[in-house]
This record gives sequence, C-alpha cells and structure tokens, in this order.
Amino acid sequence: MRKVLFFTLPAALLVLLGACFSTSDSIWTPVESPTTDHLHNGFFFDDDQGWIVSYGTGLLLRTTNGGDTWTVCAQLDSIFWESVFFQTPDDGWICGEKGSLLRTSDGGETWRRVEIAGEHVAFYGINFPSPARGILGGVDIAKRGAVFYTTSDGG
Repeated sequence: MRKVLFFTLPAALLVLLGACFSTSDSIWTPVESPTTDHLHNGFFFDDDQGWIVSYGTGLLLRTTNGGDTWTVCAQLDSIFWESVFFQTPDDGWICGEKGSLLRTSDGGETWRRVEIAGEHVAFYGINFPSPARGILGGVDIAKRGAVFYTTSDGG
C-alpha cells in the first residue's frame, strides 16, 4: 500500500511520519532529523522505504527502515520542491517551482531534469496511478490558471 504524505513544518518540530505507522499503537513518536531544514513533502513506497524533500534548500532524505532513521541521499537545486512520488523503490519524481520536474532511476541518488514547462509554471503535485499513466498539476503564474500535464508512457 502506498502512503502519500503532505506537510510543511520546521524540521525542529517535525515528527517524521514513517516511524509512526503502527496498527497496534496510536502514539506519535519524534524521530531524529539529519537536518534543520524545513521538511515539506514525503512519500512512502511501502512500509520501509520513504523519501522527504526540504522546502527551499533542495535536500532529499531517505529512509529504508520505516522512518526510524533518515539520511540525506541527494542535494537538489535550492528551490521550492512541492511533491515527491516513487513508482518503484528506484524510479521516482520530484516537482516544484520554476517548471521543475526531476526523475531518478536509482532510488534518489541522482536526478535528471525533464523539460516540459517554462519557469512561469509551478508544479504542486505528481502521481502515477499506474506505471504508464501519470498526472502532474500546478499553476501557470503568467496566465493565472491551473495546468495539468499527463503521460501515458511513464513519463
């Protein structure tokens, strides 16, 4: 089961959600963060593997043990990253401001830019309901309107 997490909190106050997924316990437990950056959006592929991106500094954190511990796995551009999504533990996407869309095929260690929009577009969400079918949504700042991009071939 995939879990998509959305939040914006200072890292000092952040309770990393992945460590708290328990069917027998409803208590939230604070987890040590490897950064003081503001952490913005997270995604869990399964019970163990998850990623969380910082807001404005470009740090990407990863856990492989359900959120008990987190490590920095990449330093992205210092822009406002809005959404992270992984289709498999290796294949993932991150989107954000300035038309930024990044793709990884190695679990988040390295990223390549996918050019589909100009800097006047801010992307706020990405999701793949199937391996081939994806949707990317945001706003065109110049036109002051919503924009959606879709793919039917996995991006």
